[in-house]
Amino acid sequence: MNTPNEAAAVEVLDPERFLVAYKPYKAAIAELTQKYQGVQFDVETSKGLEAAKAARREILEPVYATEKLRKQLKAPALEFSRRIDGDAKEIDTALRKLADPIDAQIKAREAAIEAEKEAKRQAEIRRQEELTRKISGIRQTVAEAAGQPSTYIAQIISDLALWGTEVSLEIFGDRAGEAQLALDETRKRLADMKAQAEEREAEAARLEAERKIEAERLAAERAELERLRAEQAERDRIAREQREAEEKAAAQARAAEEAKLQAEREALAAERRAAEQRQAEAAARAKAEQEAAQRKLDEEREAFERQKREAAEAEQRRIQAEEEARARAALEEARQKREREEAERREREAELDRLHRAAPTMLDALWQWQRAERTGDEEELENARSARDAAIAAATQPEPATV
Repeated sequence: MNTPNEAAAVEVLDPERFLVAYKPYKAAIAELTQKYQGVQFDVETSKGLEAAKAARREILEPVYATEKLRKQLKAPALEFSRRIDGDAKEIDTALRKLADPIDAQIKAREAAIEAEKEAKRQAEIRRQEELTRKISGIRQTVAEAAGQPSTYIAQIISDLALWGTEVSLEIFGDRAGEAQLALDETRKRLADMKAQAEEREAEAARLEAERKIEAERLAAERAELERLRAEQAERDRIAREQREAEEKAAAQARAAEEAKLQAEREALAAERRAAEQRQAEAAARAKAEQEAAQRKLDEEREAFERQKREAAEAEQRRIQAEEEARARAALEEARQKREREEAERREREAELDRLHRAAPTMLDALWQWQRAERTGDEEELENARSARDAAIAAATQPEPATV
């Protein structure tokens, strides 16, 4: 069987012996680069496109040949590698099959030894934790005694006496010194705390006595203060009732005055509304009378025009009916007709002229009437009525004829 040193003497393949086959293709790189690098082919033409394809073919031929050569050169190496891995795997499997049972025995014993060590370590940990708990229990009595009365601390000291003056080596072993120190320190601390508690209790008793004396004094002062407060409260009540009665009377007086002022304000408002209503009614009446006068004027003008048309039509019919019978009297009749028509026209025109001349007087009378109602002046209101009647008479009565 070969040793590892002998296995190291196996011949190693020299890669340079195989890579020399690539040299012709490496040389072709420089030749093809010089020939084709940067060349632009006119691929728009069939001749240029064929030239580009030929160049590509020439460049890629070494690529294909190199790939074929690579596979040929690598095939023996791959076979050699597979054989090396297979033999090594066979050796490893056979030897591990012999070594595994021995390794299992070794690991089982090592695990048993480690378990025994761990059991001892855990037992020691538990023992130390128990000792620590006992020592801490001794020291914990100091915390339990904090703030407690002296009788309670005395009972704790009495309980510690059960330990004796010294701790047992059988119980504490290598930590007996630590336990003894904790016991001695705890007894000393408890004795000091008992003395301090007794001093506090004595001081507290003294302070309690003083507190009782002070409380009695304060109680007497509070009683006196309550009496004074009650007297002051009675005085305040009487003053408050007097003040409330005065305020109530003043409030009633103010309410009465406010009611009076409110009544006056309402009366003034009612009077103002009545005056505004009278003004509005007067304005409405004036407007109505003005509109009535205008309507009358329009009706009379329309009646005049209608009568004029009707008279003309009647006259036309009369002339046509009596033309032959009154041929000779036609001129005279026509003259008389014209005179009558002229007289009627002058009468109508005079009446219209009276209406037009009376309109401003009527409007002034209406405005005078409105002002009189707004101010409530009865004399001016009577004058306005007289002016209105005079304006109506002037508009409707004919003027005396002049000779």
